[in-house]
Amino acid sequence: MIRKTILILSTLALSAALGLTDFTSVSPPSRDDDLQILWEDPFFDDYYWPLYLLGSCGLNHVQDDFVLETSAVVKGFDCWAVYRDGEHPQPFIVTIRYDWYGKPDGTYWSDRLTDVTDTDTGSDYANYDIWQSRILLRESESIHIEAGTPFWLEIYFTGPSFGWTAREWGNVHIDWEEYPWSALFRVLGTPDAGVEDSSWGEIKATF
Repeated sequence: MIRKTILILSTLALSAALGLTDFTSVSPPSRDDDLQILWEDPFFDDYYWPLYLLGSCGLNHVQDDFVLETSAVVKGFDCWAVYRDGEHPQPFIVTIRYDWYGKPDGTYWSDRLTDVTDTDTGSDYANYDIWQSRILLRESESIHIEAGTPFWLEIYFTGPSFGWTAREWGNVHIDWEEYPWSALFRVLGTPDAGVEDSSWGEIKATF
């Protein structure tokens, strides 16, 4: 068992209380065999920097950006989160937004999703369990995204209390205002057959 402390950040936007807590870590659950990781900034067991909670429920909406290196059909997402009231009601409202000069903009795709599997990571935040929530799209709603095109993911919880975990150093947006954190999530799906990856230089050129 590894004991660590993580910073509890308190703002109205984040819905978290200031303080320190013990941090117990285990390996994340295995991935579904038919889904590939297209992009990720995941939660893992060696966090030596502060971990934050971003409230994405009620009046608050959190967005963070991603860019696929390979054109693909997106079929779902993993996020790492805390349900502070202990309940996991459905659905989630998941939205992919266009990028506008490094900021989230209009809706590219959005849906209310109920195919959600919550797996306890074995880790905790301020005595609340950290869950890996796998949110899958309906087959009819699978999304095609081109390599090198920046988009923003918004995961909104329809229950009363939800904290999306985040790390330092990023450009997450909460209600369209930028903050220096990066939300922890994966984009899952199936890469296009016979396509070449975008180079990092090509991706950076899109910003």
